[in-house]
Amino acid sequence: MVRCCISRALGLVVVAVLCAGLAACGSAGQAQEVAAAAGAAEADHAGNAETAGAPASGEAGTSCTGVIGVIAPFGGTTARDSIQMNWARVSLDHFNSVHGTSFTIDPANVDTDIAAGRREARRLGEDEDVVGIVGPASSRVVEAVGSILDDAALSYVSPSATRVSLTDGHLKGFYRVVPNDDKQAPAISAFISERLRPRKVLVADQDDPYSAPLAAGIIKDLRKRGVPIQYVRLPAGQQSVKDIAGQVDPEVEVVVLPLIDVALANRFIAAVQATGMRPAVVGADSLFVPAFDQAGAYVSSFGPDATTSAAGREAVRLYQAIFGEFEAFGGPAYAAMEVVATAALETCKGGRANREGVSEGLPKVVLEESPLGTPISFDAQHEVREGSYRIFRVTSGGYQQVG
Repeated sequence: MVRCCISRALGLVVVAVLCAGLAACGSAGQAQEVAAAAGAAEADHAGNAETAGAPASGEAGTSCTGVIGVIAPFGGTTARDSIQMNWARVSLDHFNSVHGTSFTIDPANVDTDIAAGRREARRLGEDEDVVGIVGPASSRVVEAVGSILDDAALSYVSPSATRVSLTDGHLKGFYRVVPNDDKQAPAISAFISERLRPRKVLVADQDDPYSAPLAAGIIKDLRKRGVPIQYVRLPAGQQSVKDIAGQVDPEVEVVVLPLIDVALANRFIAAVQATGMRPAVVGADSLFVPAFDQAGAYVSSFGPDATTSAAGREAVRLYQAIFGEFEAFGGPAYAAMEVVATAALETCKGGRANREGVSEGLPKVVLEESPLGTPISFDAQHEVREGSYRIFRVTSGGYQQVG
């Protein structure tokens, strides 16, 4: 088992984690660059906060230990690779520094692979030191592994699983810090009909627990608004999308892509443009990642510009000190980790957190500030009480909020 000790400054996090082969070092040269950056960040961090590993009293009146599993991708090749894991590491390091706790991370490298998700969920469930989970990242993995985590009495807080049915009661320990697709679909539809006002809209989805229901919600809402719709389903894997692109109605002025596969989204846009069409493109929150680099396209997001709040600015500062480029998609992972760590600390007994305490503490957690720009607390269905989707325009240098 590989476990990350997040108990000192951020620099040590990266050296211990990346250079141990957990994240995407890729080469010895890259590892040396990470170590150099880590050393500089550690010096900076030491001047701004006490060393998290030092004995101190947390809010529960004692230093507390425990392991928090993080089910999210790292060290692979996907567009979201390592972003959420990195944000979770930064969050826990900051939490330990502020509260004097000694919580650690046990990373589980899972993106959308159900078999890997089940394997890692069983492993974490069998480890008695693991007291709570951040993740899984995707709706399909949450659906597949939720019963395993429930049977292990582990609560799990996702930073990005938005499928509506996940909180219908069949997953006892599931929480999320982002609003579900019942809010995302209307936000996308309203922007399209009120701001873009197209003659016709193409909605393209995948056979996926995230993509298909969200596409259905967007189509339903657009039809209520009187917007004509064309619908297509895109193939999985590397199959050609040229023929599908050739069938797009010439009247289509907006293409909506609630797709989990970023590479597929880019390929489909290229195929449509190759026919001579230049429709506006609107992606769902899953495309709010740097790899979706379609300048001029629009994407939805469950968080505002993080730099507009004090909590967000601090999170961004800590993240950039280590990882350089700001990756907005992972901001909710910072919040999810803070939620789990807060529940663990507030129910800590004898210096050790436990699963029962985290499960009892999560419904009571209230974060007055978060990098998401809103307070975080949960309703009876384990949905975040406050939260909305915003629309951003992709620019050559980042994102511009437009709705």
